[in-house]
This record gives sequence, C-alpha cells and structure tokens, in this order.
Amino acid sequence: MSDHSKKKYYSFSYESLPRWSSYWYQIHEVLSLGASSVLEIGVGNGVVTKYLKSAGLHITTLDVDKDLEPDVVASVTDMPLSDGSHDVVLAAQVLEHLSFEEFAPALAEIHRVAGRYAVISLPHWGSILLGIVKLPLLPWLIRSTVGRSDGAGIRFRV
Repeated sequence: MSDHSKKKYYSFSYESLPRWSSYWYQIHEVLSLGASSVLEIGVGNGVVTKYLKSAGLHITTLDVDKDLEPDVVASVTDMPLSDGSHDVVLAAQVLEHLSFEEFAPALAEIHRVAGRYAVISLPHWGSILLGIVKLPLLPWLIRSTVGRSDGAGIRFRV
C-alpha cells in the first residue's frame, strides 16, 4: 500500500464510528449467507477482508487502485472474472463513486459474477433528510440532537 493510501485509509478522519459500524454490518451480512467464496469490490483499508479471511472464507479483492494491492486490478464495470465465480459479491461504499452512466453496467457485472448473493451498501444520508424534514420542529430537533456532526450530517435519535 502506498504512503498516500495509508494516510487516507488509516486516519481518524476516515475511520469514523459510523464507518466501523458499517464494517460490522458488511461482515455480518456476508457471514450470515453461509458463503465460502467472496469477491470484495473496493479494498479500502482491508479490515473487512482480514476479518472474513480469519473466519475461513476465500476472499478475492478487486479495485481500480493498484496501490491498494488488490488481487484483481479492474473496474466494477468490467471484471475479468467468470460468471458465477463467487458465492457472494460484496460492494460496500463503492457504487456511489461511479458516474450515473456506469451504475447499470456495474450492477450487471455484479449480478454476472455473483454465484448466489450480492451485498451492496451505499452511504446513508437519512440524517440529512431527517434534518431537512424536521427543521420546522426546531424545539424537537434541539432535544433530539446527539450533539455531533460526523461528515454525514447531524445525527438524530429517533
């Protein structure tokens, strides 16, 4: 992993509490499917990969960034993998980086490579929407605010 990638993926600004929560959900969803082989699209810092490997799953990683040292350097829109080659394809916090035009081809490729399941996770912007919708109820909003902004907008207790 290059120094630039290390600085990006191993910093407190990147590794927020919601991101660690997302790792847990990714791991939980994959393990609950009873798969033995997983294609993880988007290497990130490797936390999910390392955990799933430790749990005994065969993991193949794919990323467009060769500096992250994935097993396969390729785009999610054109994966050089066989049809149904992996029990599960995991694409967490990846698809939002694609252009609108690339989204459908990416989903088609995920479907093609997934033998049984695809686990797809996109960032949750519900807190921002909740803040916009509830803004006229300012007293309720103030009482409900957790008291921090985590990059995804203010988080509220509901």
